[in-house]
Amino acid sequence: MTEILATHPLLLITLGLSTAALLILAYYSVVIVSGNAIAVLERRWIGRKMPQGRVVAMGGEVGIQARTFGPGMHFLIPFLYVASKYDFMEISNGEIGTVESIDGKPIPPGRIFASVVEGHNAFQDGEAFLVNGGQKGPQIQILPPGKYRINPYLFHVAKSDAVSIDKGKVGVVTSADGTQIPAGRLLAQSVPGHSNFEDGQAFLEKGGQKGPQIDILRPGTYRINLNLFKVEIHEATVVPAGKIGLVTALDGSPLPENEFIAKSVDVHDDYQDGPKFLAGDGQRGPQLDVLRPGTYYINQLMFKVELDDVAIVERGQVAVVISNVGDEPTDEMKKRLTSSQTEGGQVVEEEARERYVVPKGFRGIQEEVAGPGRYYLNKRAFIPYII
Repeated sequence: MTEILATHPLLLITLGLSTAALLILAYYSVVIVSGNAIAVLERRWIGRKMPQGRVVAMGGEVGIQARTFGPGMHFLIPFLYVASKYDFMEISNGEIGTVESIDGKPIPPGRIFASVVEGHNAFQDGEAFLVNGGQKGPQIQILPPGKYRINPYLFHVAKSDAVSIDKGKVGVVTSADGTQIPAGRLLAQSVPGHSNFEDGQAFLEKGGQKGPQIDILRPGTYRINLNLFKVEIHEATVVPAGKIGLVTALDGSPLPENEFIAKSVDVHDDYQDGPKFLAGDGQRGPQLDVLRPGTYYINQLMFKVELDDVAIVERGQVAVVISNVGDEPTDEMKKRLTSSQTEGGQVVEEEARERYVVPKGFRGIQEEVAGPGRYYLNKRAFIPYII
């Protein structure tokens, strides 16, 4: 064979050209993708034209393809496709990935975020995303830590830190999308199932409202779509020893005109559960219940807390208390009380309005005085006079 090739140089050249052609053909028809990469394909010609407005092609269309090749060996029709390789999208621990689609259907008017579609395997199947009606623009779904085969021509992924709230802090949340807060209300209503705002889809589907939220985030780490939810971290409310916290509710039912202090609501867990406060018909304005010394995770958009001194009655003293809350004594009750509290039981009507004391539960000078001790007294509701 060697002698034949040596005596026929033309045959040698022909074989050499054939081998080179086969190598070139193999080079353009075989794509080898390493274990941490994907291949993005571009179809150069011989295919349908993409619909107007589209930027990523489906199967059979000319252009950069929505589908990708994962790790392994893949065969292509030579010269029809060109492959470009990209590393996996990696989201590290303590991070999240927020996604924006570069192609898809338009988002409906009035909405900011694309509707959630199923079947795209965390945005790794671009064709399924488009076929199932995926919309162009910011996505509600996020990517948790991991490695993803994401087509960079179809999806832009921005990495950011997960929301971390330290002990002694509280997260106050504002939603950028949702239904409107009803007129007369300050904060959005609580909706179930959003898992501390980590499930934006559930938040919107169950009627979550746009604007400041009544639900808060306590210490912990949360995977939250920060394009949908803005989280501001504040100091928790601390009431030091020797002090009390006087609370004013900024939202709730209107306070009746003849009342100075809101009625007591006992289901709000020291004002740490705003939704239960509202569900229990909590009223807007100064509250009767106070906060004792401690740390409280309170929504500062919902409740304002001011510190006051604990009331102290020393040994040898008593406190006469005037109550601004309770039932208003009737004129008949005033006369009866005054008559029983004056010598001879005789008093004119004008004197009866100022010379009586009332039992517990009524407004006015309290019949029972406070002896020596420390009292967590709401001085908006009860005014002590030390004697």
